[in-house]
Amino acid sequence: GMYLTDKSDNLTKWQFPYGGVMLEAGGYLLVWCDEDQEQGALHTNFKLSTGGEFIALTSEDGVTITDSITFGQQSADVSFGRIPDGSDQWVFLDDPSPGAANSTDDFISIEVENISDWNLVGLPLEIENASYSNLFPESIEGTLYSFDNTYIPDSILILGYGYWLKFNNAGSTALTGIPINELTISLSEGWNLISGISISVDINTIIDVNDLIVSGTIYGFDGTYVNAEMIDPGVGYWLRSYEDGEITISSNSTLSAKTTRETITLLEHANTLTLNNQTLYFGVEIPEDEKLSYSLPPKPPAGAFDVRFLGNWKLCEDSGVVEVMDDGSLLRLDCIIKDSEAWELVPVIANITKWREAISLADNNQITLDSE
Repeated sequence: GMYLTDKSDNLTKWQFPYGGVMLEAGGYLLVWCDEDQEQGALHTNFKLSTGGEFIALTSEDGVTITDSITFGQQSADVSFGRIPDGSDQWVFLDDPSPGAANSTDDFISIEVENISDWNLVGLPLEIENASYSNLFPESIEGTLYSFDNTYIPDSILILGYGYWLKFNNAGSTALTGIPINELTISLSEGWNLISGISISVDINTIIDVNDLIVSGTIYGFDGTYVNAEMIDPGVGYWLRSYEDGEITISSNSTLSAKTTRETITLLEHANTLTLNNQTLYFGVEIPEDEKLSYSLPPKPPAGAFDVRFLGNWKLCEDSGVVEVMDDGSLLRLDCIIKDSEAWELVPVIANITKWREAISLADNNQITLDSE
């Protein structure tokens, strides 16, 4: 008969009883790897470690490995198996099913939508193969980027982290895996790319016991940066932290006085300049201890649209340089000036050379600029 072994240098360590085991196609057989052969013919002469190790099925010639796996740390009452049976995907299963098909009852599917061009994405489920090419097969090869003070080319998505990923076309992707109900995320001081759990959660339910999150700095991306109200599954988000530490996103947390963010009312009194649905604010004084709340995340990758005041701000007081990153298309600006204040826009090119004459914002509710 065939053999089982936990030693790569001894492929014939334990042999199935000769002539005593018949297994039909699609059938199941329970073998006890417990080093207790007195219990019966299907108890092996070795036992597997909960800390993880190697196991192989060897053919009758004692040389050819028919199947094998090197597994990691195991937990009590949780099995580790293929889903579906016979596939290459190994996952942890909360409902062990010895002698029967591995259950997929714990699995759910989540539909993740994407726009054409750049997207912020995340991993919303426990999935064995978390490479971006497996998760998002319609994405463009070589465009997954993580963030650690700079953008870093990547290939594998990790729970709790956010990523840039580019698509040629708008669409959606169905992801299937084990749901995540709670996630503790490590933050670094400054900007962080994060993602959430398997359900949408209000940003005001994020457990932030050390008050790390800078109010007003959780951003999503839908072609431009937008302030987020919810953390949706499969989506990445920017978040600014005052210092290193941890936050927790949980399906069981609720709104509380400690986690509820104050609404920024200062912007209601500001003048506005809007380009491609991204709005900048100007003409109001900012208290020093609130300035970080008006900061913007790092610029998106090349090819995406972005507009901000110099220094990565979305608000300035009495003057500021507006930086625009686009593909050279026409720029349409909508402006709202409060109390008939006198403001001018002076178009310049990248080297701050004057491009057009100054434009009075008070007299123009909508402005179109081109590169001519």
